[in-house]
Amino acid sequence: MKYVLLLSLFGLFACEKYLPSRPTVINGMVVDENENPIPDVSFEFYGSEYKFWSQGKQTFWKNGTTNENGEFHVSQVIPRGTYNFQLNIDYWSPNFQIGEIKFSLNDGEYTPWGGWRFKDEYFGKEVNMKFKIVRL
Repeated sequence: MKYVLLLSLFGLFACEKYLPSRPTVINGMVVDENENPIPDVSFEFYGSEYKFWSQGKQTFWKNGTTNENGEFHVSQVIPRGTYNFQLNIDYWSPNFQIGEIKFSLNDGEYTPWGGWRFKDEYFGKEVNMKFKIVRL
């Protein structure tokens, strides 16, 4: 039992350098084509990880709605896999599309699955996002 505890503690400290010193935080805003904030937009933010031999798995899931200023805040983002946002505007659905997405971080990549993957060095930082919605 003593060896299991020692190995567990050793494993914890060995991995510590790979963990961010603070949680990754996403601050976002949803605006219309005239830059007016859109309140009460529901969103789902989730991470997924795909392997060649599997359908993929969900690594975390957060949801919420924008406030009266069109802003949202997500914290405790797990640094793993691909990040996906789904927006739902009940009173516009299905007559809208995302016209533009801006990130405060320029370094990242879109994935074939429609998500966004940040580089590892951005974990533990604040990320600002802006979604511009166009009414169809």
